[in-house]
Amino acid sequence: METKASVQNGDSFNGTQGKRLALFSAPCKYIDDALALVKRVRFLEWDLNTMPFSLSMKRMAYVRDFIKEHGEVRFHLPYGFWDLGVQDAIIATDSFNYYCRLFAMIKFLEANVAVVHIGSAAGSDEETSIAGLVRLVAEAQKYDVKLCIENLIHGLSSDMTFIKRCLQIDGLYFCLDTGHAEFLRRKNGEQVYNDILSVKDKILHAHVYDVEDENMNHVPFTNETVATNIWLPLLAGTNCNWYTMELDFQDDQDRQKIILEEYLRTHR
Repeated sequence: METKASVQNGDSFNGTQGKRLALFSAPCKYIDDALALVKRVRFLEWDLNTMPFSLSMKRMAYVRDFIKEHGEVRFHLPYGFWDLGVQDAIIATDSFNYYCRLFAMIKFLEANVAVVHIGSAAGSDEETSIAGLVRLVAEAQKYDVKLCIENLIHGLSSDMTFIKRCLQIDGLYFCLDTGHAEFLRRKNGEQVYNDILSVKDKILHAHVYDVEDENMNHVPFTNETVATNIWLPLLAGTNCNWYTMELDFQDDQDRQKIILEEYLRTHR
């Protein structure tokens, strides 16, 4: 997606090997907070779980034009109460319908990538999840939205066998969460790395940080941990050019972005 900002800064990716280092909207309370981040750093992953769209189309037209002027946004679909993989037909159907409404707005905003969690809610099962994803990918494609399934640390999506089965769905992509992957590698061993390496060509989007700890905190990189991280070299061998600083605090995101910029400048 070419924007006025990208034209004005045509060489700005050279220092980061063409990677878009995006912030995450989790610290934002209001849409204007998120737009301020777009203006400041150009790239943002908007978490619809914590900051839903405005209901005003006039307001959303302003948001669309602002983003087009200043940068690029991708989206994270809601989770927690929403999951296509649950056997409860009401929840699964409501989740599907809600996601489709969100696809319509994402297209209106002229964006085209969304991340989804599946199979993490209680009562999820593999067959329901796969069937729901097949339908959802087909709907996403109607809105020109590329849907990415994320690897998690709990539920079905913590199992790479399940993730790999999902990725057999034509038109579904992979969001690699390096902190989730590292948590499982430390817990279960190197097969996690090998499994992810085997689907690296499906990686379109990444959440990058050191590890998710036992208390579900996302731990940012330091200068020391980024140097020994095994997931960043894996990502470098893919076509993925979007790295989201998926951290809860703004200061952590800003500091990690500087660390990653330096890492990418020195690791070519």
